[in-house]
Amino acid sequence: LRSTLRPPSFTTITDTNTTADIAFSTAYLSQNQAIAVSEGTTFRIVDLHPGSVVQWRAEQNQVRICSVAQGLVRVKMLGKDFKIGPNGMWRVDAGVECKVENHFYTAATVHVTGVAEF
Repeated sequence: LRSTLRPPSFTTITDTNTTADIAFSTAYLSQNQAIAVSEGTTFRIVDLHPGSVVQWRAEQNQVRICSVAQGLVRVKMLGKDFKIGPNGMWRVDAGVECKVENHFYTAATVHVTGVAEF
C-alpha cells in the first residue's frame, strides 16, 4: 500500500489500484454536508447553537444513525419527544422525518451516519 497526504483527507491507494479517502479533517467535516465515506454510507456533523432547530426530511432509502458528541438535544419523531445527551444514540429509519432542537444554553454537536438500504 502506498499512501499520500492531501488536504482535507488522507487518501490511500488500495491493492486494487483504486483510491479511497480513509480519514477526513475537522475543517472538511465541519461544512455541514454529508460526505460519502464508502459505497452507500455517508457521514455529517451537525452543529446546533443554543436555540437552533434542524428538520430532516424522510429519506426513502437511507437509515440514519445519530449520536450526540456534545451537549443536549431534544428529538421529535414518530410522535415521540425525548432528550438525549453526550454519547447517546438514536436511529431514524428510512421514510421517517426527524426534528432535532437545542433549547439549552450550550452548543450541541450531532454526528449522523447515513446507511443506504439495498
